[in-house]
Amino acid sequence: GHTVTLERDGKAVSAAAVTDCGTRYGQISYVATLPEYEGQGYGRAVVYHCAGWLREKNLIPLVACEAHRESFYAGLGFRKISEVTVFTGGSPEAAGEVGRMAKRQVKAG
Repeated sequence: GHTVTLERDGKAVSAAAVTDCGTRYGQISYVATLPEYEGQGYGRAVVYHCAGWLREKNLIPLVACEAHRESFYAGLGFRKISEVTVFTGGSPEAAGEVGRMAKRQVKAG
């Protein structure tokens, strides 16, 4: 992945990560703007830059965001197409011997 940083007067004021997912999609994530620069178009500019980079690679830009950020992305041309499923529990032990093998592989690294 790549990090896109927007600077003003030599100071990083907004940034995002952009990742080619290895499919037909590319993800824009970790969009952040310093509080004193919010509402001035910096976050919008970073997202548009990331989306443009992904589209140049013939990828469909996507974001996974919390509900309170959906209107921000909708205003940029994103449209909600699904819900996201998140991992909330379980362990390698719950998968039996195969899970324990995977745990050993991760530790061995």
